[in-house]
Amino acid sequence: MMGDMPLISVIVPVYKVEAYLARCIESIIRQTYENIEIILVDDGSPDRCGIICDEYAKKDHRIQVIHKENGGPGPSTARNAGLDAARGVYISFVDPDDCMHPKMLETLYAAMDCREDVIVVCKYYLLPDTAADEYDKFFRQKEENSERKISSPEEFMEYAITSREYQSVLWNKLFPEKLFQEGSVRFVEGVFHEDIMVAVQLILNAREIVEISDHLYVYTQRECSTMHSFSAKRSSCLLYTSDAADD
Repeated sequence: MMGDMPLISVIVPVYKVEAYLARCIESIIRQTYENIEIILVDDGSPDRCGIICDEYAKKDHRIQVIHKENGGPGPSTARNAGLDAARGVYISFVDPDDCMHPKMLETLYAAMDCREDVIVVCKYYLLPDTAADEYDKFFRQKEENSERKISSPEEFMEYAITSREYQSVLWNKLFPEKLFQEGSVRFVEGVFHEDIMVAVQLILNAREIVEISDHLYVYTQRECSTMHSFSAKRSSCLLYTSDAADD
């Protein structure tokens, strides 16, 4: 199907998400954009996550599993390990308790227009943990009047501060790998909310931001997650990060 389409690397930091991991991996495997490599980074997870990753790697040759010692607070070391192993022209990040619409990567890539200086972002559904088994019903909803908007990095950041529709996080975007290389961008290790720092750096280094109105990602809001515990004041400053993989 994809023939000459460029490789997209999908990086998933994995830690203590045994109940959600299979659903996440399945949503990536089922992408209609097939030329992908799926990098599962087992960050020393004490549960069965590592075993689940290995089982899926046996089923799909596109899956690469990295087992490493836990890197401390936050998924920074896991994401850095994924970036070091990535071979794709474009990079996508998925939290291991979330899932993607089957056409997410295909849609984001189409909006990329083969450019390596823009970032494409879509909207998402925020799903309570209590409804985690119902995520697929959101993707069955028909999107009406899908729109595309092009913004400067500065315009996008101003909008992201005041709106939850797109936000300066990692998981609802497709990034050119070139932006990581040109800016020597890596995640600061040993801290939380490092994904915001990286997302902002990449956004400001891009030429344009393409905003798609389609809801193509489901974020699972767990009670114990970092995002869920934010105060309103703190979240307005941090732009609602997602480090649920580490809780």
